[in-house]
Amino acid sequence: MDTQDGESLGLTQTLTGRLRNFPLAPSPDNSLWAVYESISNSLHAIRDRESGGRDRIDVRVNRDSAGDVEGFIITDTGVGLTTDNFASFRRIDSTYKAVRGGKGVGRLTWLKTFGRARVSSTFSDGTSFQVRNFDFIEDDSMPIKHHTLVPSSGPSGTIVELNEMKPAYKRECPKRSETIVRSIVRHFLKDVISKEGPDIFVDDGGIHDLKKVFESSIVRRHESTFTAKIGDAEHSFSITHLVTSKAFADHEAKENVVYLLAHGRVVGRRPVGGLIGLKKLQGGKTYVGMVEGDFLDDTVTQERTMLAADSTLVDIIVREAAEDAAQFLREDTQPVRDRQLTMVKQIKREYPRFMGTLSDEQSFVDNKLQLSVRDQESVFRAVSLDWYRSKRKIDRSIRTGLSNPKNEQEFKAALAEANKSIAIESKAILADYVTERKVVIEFLTKLVARVRASPDDDYETEAKVHDLILPRKSNSSNIKLETHNLWIIDERLPYYYYFNSDIPLKDQIIDSNDLRRPDITLSDVASSFQQRGSNEPFIVVEFKRPGRDNYNSKDDPVKQCLEYVAEMRDGKKLASADGSWNSSVQDNTLFYCYIIADITPTLRKLVEFHDMKKTPDGRGYFRYHDGLRAWCEVIPFDKLIENNRVRHNAFFEKLGIT
Repeated sequence: MDTQDGESLGLTQTLTGRLRNFPLAPSPDNSLWAVYESISNSLHAIRDRESGGRDRIDVRVNRDSAGDVEGFIITDTGVGLTTDNFASFRRIDSTYKAVRGGKGVGRLTWLKTFGRARVSSTFSDGTSFQVRNFDFIEDDSMPIKHHTLVPSSGPSGTIVELNEMKPAYKRECPKRSETIVRSIVRHFLKDVISKEGPDIFVDDGGIHDLKKVFESSIVRRHESTFTAKIGDAEHSFSITHLVTSKAFADHEAKENVVYLLAHGRVVGRRPVGGLIGLKKLQGGKTYVGMVEGDFLDDTVTQERTMLAADSTLVDIIVREAAEDAAQFLREDTQPVRDRQLTMVKQIKREYPRFMGTLSDEQSFVDNKLQLSVRDQESVFRAVSLDWYRSKRKIDRSIRTGLSNPKNEQEFKAALAEANKSIAIESKAILADYVTERKVVIEFLTKLVARVRASPDDDYETEAKVHDLILPRKSNSSNIKLETHNLWIIDERLPYYYYFNSDIPLKDQIIDSNDLRRPDITLSDVASSFQQRGSNEPFIVVEFKRPGRDNYNSKDDPVKQCLEYVAEMRDGKKLASADGSWNSSVQDNTLFYCYIIADITPTLRKLVEFHDMKKTPDGRGYFRYHDGLRAWCEVIPFDKLIENNRVRHNAFFEKLGIT
């Protein structure tokens, strides 16, 4: 050994310095950590003895005159402080118990939280029993005092007295006996629920058998395994699922919890209420999960109070554990799944674009939605993201297979996938389109009913209907063709290239000074099957307030429309929004006038005066005006709405839109 001036050059440490740097902040759980360490030592000692009999550990709580905890006495029937065990005891950071997770610092917690410890341990030296007694105190030069070793009649076992609890920890120490019992149970869950191993008792104004206390609280139990990918490696874990009475709900997490165990001891807790979708179980129950695995054993800190692994890695383990817990708690989480299924079905109805993604609604809920997804917006985000990812994956697969196939079989598979994808996407687009129409039809139905209920609001209520079909003051230059709802009147109208809504005739006809404003005019069909500028019918649409019944000869909608036609025929040339010519009215140009109005008594007199005939269904009127080459049709609102429903019902039923 290297020396200088006769002294060793090795590093040294002091007990007081080690205790000062020992990370154990005062808290309710940390105030009991010395007890946990003593019980852990007792468990190791009992396993070492291998008696084959029924062993036990007793924990007695000592209280002061005020009833506050001031110390504990832990007694076991273990192997005792043998010569080897005592040598390890005297060595800080001993590796003697490393194979079972011992870090060699447990007894330091005695002096971290208490003023002194008294040990009396009986052991066998192979031929006879001896009892070892000593005090353990915070003293750098002589921490072990009053050591004696005398013969004994046995049996083996150890008594540890923890006295003079330090004020900072005494203030935090649980006051109630039940709380102390539950804290010890939670810390040693694996040993408490095991049918093997020693019985553990707490004596605090009464004897508490921890195994029986906890066993009586267990409602359900199941053991399972799962894997978690941490970095590039897959790690295996075991998990014990427990449903217990709420008496064993974690007092810190205050919700369903997963405990992380290293070498059989709890070294971490994580609330999982958000992950499994339930913070608490119904009926006064709570969920407790116990996770164990080599990864946890290898990453526990020296003090065994926490894990040294990065929190993000622990999060991965907890998420996987929560998924397993969700399966165990299926009957408890079913109400959450039922609510999710209801929201998924609603999204599918309202947004048929996701019909492919949600073809199996229950499967999507079970496999794609975490139980923590609880509101409609979050469910919608999950559906949208899955739709996007699936579409991207299919698109990439198709591109690869079609552009660079390895063989003919792969090409055929890619082609089949492409056809399937196109069919699904086309159906989704159609479903979106049809759903939007359904919403418009329903809105028109409600709007008409509301307008009829407010007969005094003449102009504004009529205008609301007008705006739904085609907003007023708009024309083909300031509104997109696909944004109006002219299809409500006639499916051919959306194909017209030029249209005007509530625009004076002088702005529609070249060299005209007419200030009258038709509700809607359309000219010049623009479609892939018809060349622009061809002699297609010109359209005039006039709306009248639903339920109106005060028409007269001066306010005659049929006459009104025919006068518009006459003015356009006289002008010959129609202008676009910028005033330039766009269409010519030929002598043989046909006009079609739609009058959207309820057939009330005063309107019926006018249409009959114009010699209009009833439509075949008897609900509307029509007439052809020879002189103006104009068809006029009066369509009641109820007929207009019903015609649209009948026309679209086949789509609604086929796409499952109700």
